[in-house]
Amino acid sequence: MLKKSGIIIGFILGVLFLTQNAESAWTFKRLTWNSGSSQYPAIAVDSNNHIHVVWQDWTPGNQEIFYKKSTDSGANWSSQTRLTWNSGNSAYPAIAVGSDNHIHVVWHDFTPGNWEIFYKKKD
Repeated sequence: MLKKSGIIIGFILGVLFLTQNAESAWTFKRLTWNSGSSQYPAIAVDSNNHIHVVWQDWTPGNQEIFYKKSTDSGANWSSQTRLTWNSGNSAYPAIAVGSDNHIHVVWHDFTPGNWEIFYKKKD
């Protein structure tokens, strides 16, 4: 478990990360400042208490999947990484961490002309 318990909430125009400290106060950190809408966040925590977040974003002009990571219970976050570069829309991501701490992401993708499921793994 995390040293601080946390919850992530998705908004139509961004991703917000909330953490609760020992005094039961909630703090938040906005994770996206993109020009397009950021939607449908998903969160996973690995055995090292690193937090991994994926979401779909309209910033590039169509829906693509992005990723961020925190190694300090949400106090600081990596720069966003774009996971998809497809001509069609990539949407509704889900994320999981395996027992080996590998990150697994799946999403719907319209690139082949109809909605299909795509998968990506990060070692």
